[in-house]
Amino acid sequence: MGSNDWGWITPDSLWNLVRPLLPPSRVRPQGCGTQDPPDEVVFAAIVCVLESGCAWLALPAPRRPDAANASASTSPVKVP
Repeated sequence: MGSNDWGWITPDSLWNLVRPLLPPSRVRPQGCGTQDPPDEVVFAAIVCVLESGCAWLALPAPRRPDAANASASTSPVKVP
């Protein structure tokens, strides 16, 4: 994992500790629907949010695993 965009926040040693704890990815028997983002990317984004204290939706879209599926319903809500 250290070789991709998230290597600066989740080194290979940390990813190697977490990988065995994750359930296997879902298999789409007919191949339809939206493909899940890679586990490495989701884990790195979670670590980034936990370390920085920023909100999930404050992550830049290229770094947020759900950015491709973002819609108006996921935009921040303004509290009066």
